[in-house]
Amino acid sequence: MSEIGLNEINKDAISFKRLSGKAHTQFGFDVTEEGLTSNVQIAASTVFGEKINPNPADNPSALTSLYSTDGVVERVRFEIDIIASTTVGTNQSQGYKLKLPSDYSANGVLNNIFGSGTYLHEALGRLQIVPSLYGDLKNDGTTQYDATLFDTNLNPIPKFSDINWNLDPYSGILFVQDPPLSFDTNAARPRFLEAFLYVGKYLDSVLTNQSGTSERIEKQINQTSHGFAVGDVLISSGNTYNKALAIEQQPEALGVVTVVEDVDNFTLAYVGYTDLVGGMTDDNGDLLSGDTVYYLSDVDEGKLTATPPVTVGDILKPIMYVIESNTSANIFQVRGNVITSGSTNNEGDLLVVNSGAGAEIGVTPNASDTVELRTLIGSGDTSVAQVGNNVIIYSDSQKERVITVTTDTSVAISSVANNTLFVASGTTSYTLPAAPSVGTVLSFTDGLGDAGTNTITVSGNGNNIVDDTLAFINTNYGSFTVEYNGVFWSVTSFIT
Repeated sequence: MSEIGLNEINKDAISFKRLSGKAHTQFGFDVTEEGLTSNVQIAASTVFGEKINPNPADNPSALTSLYSTDGVVERVRFEIDIIASTTVGTNQSQGYKLKLPSDYSANGVLNNIFGSGTYLHEALGRLQIVPSLYGDLKNDGTTQYDATLFDTNLNPIPKFSDINWNLDPYSGILFVQDPPLSFDTNAARPRFLEAFLYVGKYLDSVLTNQSGTSERIEKQINQTSHGFAVGDVLISSGNTYNKALAIEQQPEALGVVTVVEDVDNFTLAYVGYTDLVGGMTDDNGDLLSGDTVYYLSDVDEGKLTATPPVTVGDILKPIMYVIESNTSANIFQVRGNVITSGSTNNEGDLLVVNSGAGAEIGVTPNASDTVELRTLIGSGDTSVAQVGNNVIIYSDSQKERVITVTTDTSVAISSVANNTLFVASGTTSYTLPAAPSVGTVLSFTDGLGDAGTNTITVSGNGNNIVDDTLAFINTNYGSFTVEYNGVFWSVTSFIT
């Protein structure tokens, strides 16, 4: 009959391999031949809480010099002391303990917590060397997280040297299986070990900073002089948070600030129920009303608004439904929709301009106002400005093409009005410039469709229009275009 239970050889192999980050699958396999990884379960306060780069010394920000760090791991050359109780012969010891180097207090990332000379095993898991299993496996069976052991003269002691050494990365204990005679007094004894120290957050800290309840998901954030207030809606650019605005050029809003601990710390709620809306105000400075949906404002950064944005090109993004005023709300996490169509608010007078094909356009802003519109064709912004009884439409990038709509009965055209379409909205008499430049092109049209009874007159002002001093539009929706050739105005097109 076979022996009951695991034999001592396999027990030892299981323990050793698991400590080295490998699973024991076959007695004949060395730890470097095992293909499956394993680990030892420990407390949340000593579990790595941040992602570790598997190639710390093989990237644009390579960590090759001592004390170089990416904020998660730090390259350190640890000093080594003998554990006196581990002697096995005259000047022979098998146990060594690692400590932070003598200059760590001046250079190390964790120098505000641990000082120079601190033994790793005394930190109870808060000072851990990153095990080799976190690196990408190389062809020789090593990774960039394999520790390098040095003697007193900083000569490397190979991983498979005849002294047969092994490192416990959790406690910082070095074991030497076969120390030669006088090894502890010999310059070739282990004196330094270079490896990556974990300096990131542990799991307990991550769970605290990424808090949540059964009612909502939220995150506690540290950002120096953040400047936020309760009720602000935020976006993120990298690791920096800013107030959101409902415009297409911005990324999606993330959530709402529900708590401001101090000038450097706040809580951002992403989604779910919250009873922390007390004191939150909208874009008018009013407390949030109950039974109301609030949207991200497209005008005031970071503000909520009960009025849905309507501007073409902006974002319609509901953020919060307030259940009870100044008391409770549900925070949404839905994708914002780009507004692709809209209408005017019908303030002021409406000026109807008909192209003759049934399409009507036009708005008269208040006198001296300019209305900025999204571009319909081309790049840049299209502007609508009112000067007296004239509405002028032009694109910032295409000012060579201008549309002027007028309700005046008499309009004198300047010499700088090249390539302008004049739209009459009543009985109008136009006077062409007296000294036009060669190549000046002007167009005229009946915008109301009543030129059959309200004739539109265009005067040459000293220059003939073809062979007459005047030209007329006396058919509904009629139009014509003239070009000055240096002698007279020639008609290049017309519609009767």
